Amino acid sequence: MQISFAYLQKKLYLCSVKFFKTYTYSLSVAAIIAILLLVPMPEDNSVQLFPNADKFVHAFLFLALTFVLYWEQVRQRARVRKPYVYNIITLTLPLLYGAALEVAQQYCTTYRTGSKWDLIADAIGIGMGWLLALIWCNPSRHAES
Repeated sequence: MQISFAYLQKKLYLCSVKFFKTYTYSLSVAAIIAILLLVPMPEDNSVQLFPNADKFVHAFLFLALTFVLYWEQVRQRARVRKPYVYNIITLTLPLLYGAALEVAQQYCTTYRTGSKWDLIADAIGIGMGWLLALIWCNPSRHAES
């Protein structure tokens, strides 16, 4: 059986459209996070309300991303037989994204530096977002309806 390039192109297009429809909010939150973490900051640190306030910002941003990602998975795939898949995706993707942003801050900008403490704050936010999502977006509750 020979598969044409046009067939593969059409399948890829349909898969990408479905992906963007499924994860619209997660992708939007991820874009906002990238913008906030990669734009130049004032040199005088006038934005920080207290020392290490940026760690709380990192935790909150990744809490939001994790919660929205989990919520979209539950909303779109309410009848998944293996709910642990939600957990693997919800915990892994945001952590990899946070690590990628820290690397981008370190090596792709001259005005930001990557920090392991920012990544730890991201991980704490991911954990809090995951726990909040488990409580708020119980997939078994959605599967019954």
